[in-house]
Amino acid sequence: MARGIELPGAEWIRDGIEDLERGIDTASALLLLVGAPRLRRLGFVVPASVARACGGTPPEHRLYEWLEDRYGRDAHSRYNALIRRLVSFERAVEALGGVPDLSPRRADGASSVVCVPHRDPGHR
Repeated sequence: MARGIELPGAEWIRDGIEDLERGIDTASALLLLVGAPRLRRLGFVVPASVARACGGTPPEHRLYEWLEDRYGRDAHSRYNALIRRLVSFERAVEALGGVPDLSPRRADGASSVVCVPHRDPGHR
C-alpha cells in the first residue's frame, strides 16, 4: 500500500513499532501490544517475543499503570482515548483491505516489520 495515507492513530502504531524495537517502554509501545492480536489478524507482524515482553502482565494493565504513573487520576480518560485511537486505526485498516506501510526503516533500508495485504476469506 502506498505511503502518504495517514490513518487515524497511525502515528501511535508507527511510534509503538519504533519504541518496541528500541526496547523503550512507552504508551505507544504498550498500545501496540494491546492491539497485537487484532493487528496480527490484519496482517501486521508483531513478533511473539515482543508480545511476551510484558512478563505475564496483560498489556492493557501495563498501559494503564504507565499512564497512572505519569498522569494520576487522568489515566482513565487517557487510557480510553488511546484505546479509541487504536480501534479507529484497526477499523481504517480493515476498510482499506490491506496494511499500509507504516514500518520504520533500518539503517540498511530494510523494513523491520512485515506488512502484508489483508485477505478476508469470505470477501472476494
